[in-house]
Amino acid sequence: MAVERRRRGQPQAGQGGSFEAGKALPVIWIFTCNPIERFEKRFLTRSMVLDFSMYGESKEIADYLSAIWERETSVPTPNFARIVKDSASNVRGCLIQLDRLLLEG
Repeated sequence: MAVERRRRGQPQAGQGGSFEAGKALPVIWIFTCNPIERFEKRFLTRSMVLDFSMYGESKEIADYLSAIWERETSVPTPNFARIVKDSASNVRGCLIQLDRLLLEG
């Protein structure tokens, strides 16, 4: 599959400029998902599946939340370790909880 990226005023692919005829642009496709079981096996065999885990990252996430809290407010700090545990180490979930606490201020 070829993908062209064109901005107004730039030449089309293969017509000079930053594109050269006959040379493919390097493209990396990144798909993110939670369970991969619903994907077709033929899709997965053509992909490089990378499993990510937040196991063991709780302290770093709590430190990150603490740094944000210190920049944003001076009110007493919440229990960041508890926020991380309640969110199952999901950084997005932790940030949403932190945002709510900041808004309650």
